[in-house]
Amino acid sequence: MKHLLKISLLVFILPNLSQAQRHQTTTDSLRQELQRQRMINKKLIKAKILLEYKLENGRTPQDDSLQKLLDNVRQEVRIYRQEALRLKNLLESAYRMTDSLQRAYDALPKQKPASPSTSKKLNGSNALFAMTMRAIPGEILRNRFSPSTRARRTDRVQVVFKLTRAPLPGEKLTIRLFDDSNTEILLFPDYHNKLGKPTPINQNLIIKPDINYFRRFARGNYSIRLFLTNTNQGIHNQAIGITEFSLR
Repeated sequence: MKHLLKISLLVFILPNLSQAQRHQTTTDSLRQELQRQRMINKKLIKAKILLEYKLENGRTPQDDSLQKLLDNVRQEVRIYRQEALRLKNLLESAYRMTDSLQRAYDALPKQKPASPSTSKKLNGSNALFAMTMRAIPGEILRNRFSPSTRARRTDRVQVVFKLTRAPLPGEKLTIRLFDDSNTEILLFPDYHNKLGKPTPINQNLIIKPDINYFRRFARGNYSIRLFLTNTNQGIHNQAIGITEFSLR
């Protein structure tokens, strides 16, 4: 059983590593697009300088077509600068997300690869781990949870996950919150009363940082991790699920 739990964690870790690789691909694509926009911007600036030179030296046609052309070029320069800035911000965000995913992956316990014969038995095993997991930051508005990605409006996070099976007696689940520097943010322990709802397999609950140790959310990336403890099996804080969210 203990060996199968280790194998199940591999099944969970590898998709998250793949997710980090996908973020790296996005980062590379954004970097290339940003470079292309910068080249276009340089060409437009050269055209603008040339037109301004012609205007200053009295080469303006009577119909003001050169002035109109210069105005158009100036407008395009502004547009491309705005686009380059947008791409730069996306690129920096992709870098942060990739780094955060890598840190979260590095923090998970490293397991030895499973043998082919043991891997075939995994689908029929009784291992407990999160097949899907997502986090929705937000706040309470009009007595209802309202999603939000703004840091100044966020004071709690809705966590939704689906387990491979219902936890057995003696199996304890724990949720922990980390910022993008991999520092843990302590939670109010009242979420324990909501574990197992609406069903033991499909769970949906809200977690809140403990205001005695954490003032407010800031912009950045956060990860929520699900841990399993089963003292009867010698399992202590075994990571069985992870998800991320970002605040701006």
